[in-house]
Amino acid sequence: MTARTFVLVHHEARRRAMSAVADAPEGYTVKVSPPGRTLSQNSMVHPVVETLARLLERPTDKENLRQLRYLLLEQWMHETDRPPQFQRSFDGMRWVSVNKGTSDLDKPDCSEFIEWMLAKEAEVTT
Repeated sequence: MTARTFVLVHHEARRRAMSAVADAPEGYTVKVSPPGRTLSQNSMVHPVVETLARLLERPTDKENLRQLRYLLLEQWMHETDRPPQFQRSFDGMRWVSVNKGTSDLDKPDCSEFIEWMLAKEAEVTT
């Protein structure tokens, strides 16, 4: 049996998923997860980050925008009481952030993050 993914958008998809679970061999795993961010959400994150960079007079090259995106994501997580995730470095000498990036956000969180960034943009322009 090969790996299969079911998007639960109607009764028939749910029935097929349940049938696949019932027929799966011993030891297989099942993961049920919320929908990931959408392509339209993804296409909105990057322009908003770039606009914020320009408004804050920060560099807008690819690497600096990537870093700003992580800084904004960290600030949003802090302001919305989402706990940071840190692990000791491999050599045990430092604490390292192991939070996920924007590509790992689920659909509702990505919407909230975009709304938060737009509010930050409004703050910066006033």
